[in-house]
Amino acid sequence: MTSYFSTFISGFTDVIEQLVNRDFPDVKITMLLDGLVVYSTEAPLQQVRKTRYFNNTFLLLNQFPITPPGRAEGIVRRLASDVDFKTSLRPLMLARNSSFRLIVSRENQMISVDKGIMRNIEARIISATRLRLGPLKADSEFWFLLRREDQAFLGVRLTGLNTVQKKPEKGEVSRELAYLLCSLSDPQDSDVFLDPFCGSGAIPLERAKSYPYSKIIAGDKDRGLVAALKQRAGIKDFEVATLDATNLASIADQSVDKVVTDPPWGLYDSSGNSTGGLEALYDALLREFCRVIKPGGLVVILTARKELLQDLLKRKAVKKLLLQQTYDILVSGKKAGVYVLKASA
Repeated sequence: MTSYFSTFISGFTDVIEQLVNRDFPDVKITMLLDGLVVYSTEAPLQQVRKTRYFNNTFLLLNQFPITPPGRAEGIVRRLASDVDFKTSLRPLMLARNSSFRLIVSRENQMISVDKGIMRNIEARIISATRLRLGPLKADSEFWFLLRREDQAFLGVRLTGLNTVQKKPEKGEVSRELAYLLCSLSDPQDSDVFLDPFCGSGAIPLERAKSYPYSKIIAGDKDRGLVAALKQRAGIKDFEVATLDATNLASIADQSVDKVVTDPPWGLYDSSGNSTGGLEALYDALLREFCRVIKPGGLVVILTARKELLQDLLKRKAVKKLLLQQTYDILVSGKKAGVYVLKASA
């Protein structure tokens, strides 16, 4: 088996464990931290690389616990000293004369380490692999990760190198978060799926790419965003429409299996000039979700307005939506929550 470690959005530990076991039947998970998993599998390298719910994945070269505070120089030297680079890098089949660089990260912040130590490690890698140093832009990156859980890792980054990755637009969720939100809705091939705050379409497009479905309805009040998504989509059974989530008149009662959405987090009302419209918005959208969702259907909501949503779910008008699970996460450094609701019969 080949060993890897992958990073993911903090707060989704249980979900990641389930997904990794689903996607890699032979997997052996040896460590599971909040935001990082260490595992071994015989799965092809390309399958590991293409896993959509990980932020980044690394070929594991070495790991060990550290005693805080632990000087970075000593940890980095020890991580590299035990590695036979020629043997360890064989699964990657790196081309001779391709470039590499070293990166040290402590608690998600890149740091500098004594240049003499780094030069010594670079020389060992060059001698063992015939790679060349590319300090600014490289074909391969060797990452030294020093985690707040007092664990240290050395790995070769497998994802996000030399590829053009689309950055999320303002207010758009990342691909990884969109995948996880869709996964929480228990996707089925018979699903009618709705996102009435689709924006540029990250969530419904991810559902269409990653899971089967019967029909997807992606809507938004912003006609410009709707028009842009219509041009991007071009997918079978993928309907894009101008929708008001507080009045989904075009959608029949009990006709939707899954709702996955990211409603506004800030001040909002239909006229755009009120400072107290967010409660009214959330109240109205929950009422509409109650109306359109089928019995047993699931609603997944991402919001930073956790207290507001929790208070509204206690109201009699939306008692049909039963809270199943809550995940506390960070989105672009802001605290948010993911709520999984199930419609009662």
